[in-house]
Amino acid sequence: MIDTPENILNDELADAEYDHELASVEKEIAKLQENIAEKEIKLAKINKNLAKESMQVAKAIEKLAKKQKVYLDARKKGELEERVEKARKEYEEKNESVFKERIDVANKKDEIRKQEAELSDMRAKLSTKMGELNKLERKASTPANDPS
Repeated sequence: MIDTPENILNDELADAEYDHELASVEKEIAKLQENIAEKEIKLAKINKNLAKESMQVAKAIEKLAKKQKVYLDARKKGELEERVEKARKEYEEKNESVFKERIDVANKKDEIRKQEAELSDMRAKLSTKMGELNKLERKASTPANDPS
């Protein structure tokens, strides 16, 4: 092809359009990567909190077991019925508390699953955008006047 002013301007225009499109895709990729990083940070925080709460649940269960042992020991020793009733009430309250904590843990696990699904979707979008970027790069590396 002859380098006429019109051809040169068309090549420069095509290069500018490509550069603009490439910058746009790179900007989208950067934004997706930033969103993924934010979601990963949120997931890490949720996992950390979940671990803390799981530890609290384990401690509460351990305390319940000790209370139950004291209850059974007191019953074996024939202590007053008032103490037995008091221990039973405490056990029920703690059991209810543990039940609520288990529900909270289950809800947090559901939230983590939702966050992971969002993260997976974002990664899929990133992969798609990376594919588009690769296509654009291949297109750009093919000379404009190449018949193939």
